Amino acid sequence: MKRLLLLLLPSIMQAMTNEQYQTVYDHIVNGERQLAVIVPTYNNSRKDICIKSLASILEQDYDNFHVYLINDRSTDDTFHKISQYLEYHPRKDMVTLIDNEERVGAMANYYAMVHQLPDHVIVLNIDGDDSLVDPYVFSFINMVYADPNVWITYGQYIEHPRNQIGFCRGYPKKVIKENCFRKCGLPISHLRTYYAWLFKKLKEEDLMYQGDFVQATCDKVMMVPMIEMSAGRFRCIEDVLYVYNAQNPISDMRVHGVMQGKIRDRLFKMPPYQPLCEPITDFATDA
Repeated sequence: MKRLLLLLLPSIMQAMTNEQYQTVYDHIVNGERQLAVIVPTYNNSRKDICIKSLASILEQDYDNFHVYLINDRSTDDTFHKISQYLEYHPRKDMVTLIDNEERVGAMANYYAMVHQLPDHVIVLNIDGDDSLVDPYVFSFINMVYADPNVWITYGQYIEHPRNQIGFCRGYPKKVIKENCFRKCGLPISHLRTYYAWLFKKLKEEDLMYQGDFVQATCDKVMMVPMIEMSAGRFRCIEDVLYVYNAQNPISDMRVHGVMQGKIRDRLFKMPPYQPLCEPITDFATDA
């Protein structure tokens, strides 16, 4: 892990000026909570997918956010296209573009980046081949987190190009009270958001598989323990906020399908994280 941070941190700090570093870490400004958008991207040049993804973020009707776009050692011209797009963009100072020296995978990038953020920041995970559904997603997330009993959220998305709604759903009261999320399936997917302080409570070894950060299923591996720790202080958002690109030929589902299954099975068998406080069921489903 120390080697990973040494790889990523110089790129992060070189990309950010001192002035940016100060303004990024303001807290609530004009009613807007501070958002950090982490976007790992790899070989997403085709059909300008990487540009469509970034454009959907920078078009948000929201000001208090910063994007950490991590080019995970793409072998195509993803980094070049993004650099050109940002060169004259009016919001280019809201993006830190990081070019990894080697490919490490999404989970490693999330881990390194979140651990550099202040605890109060709300983190949004967006894959570099996906996009946001409209310019009001950040405002919606800001509204959801106005409730102090919300520490983490997930769902709902629409699948491109079939326009099929995703599988995300909430959990019943019984599951929350008994902390048995791992026995009840994993209806957790995009859009994933959480407080940085909550993510930092994850054990590094639980994010590893065969001696390295998981290369697939990282969404479940990190979200399930955080939901367990939240003791019901999570929201399954039914509104569609995210467009999932199901056409990507190098998606985890296509490239790491077998590994996905093994990591998921391991997750089911691991002991749950203990709740950080007494459970609440305000957001539970009736089922």
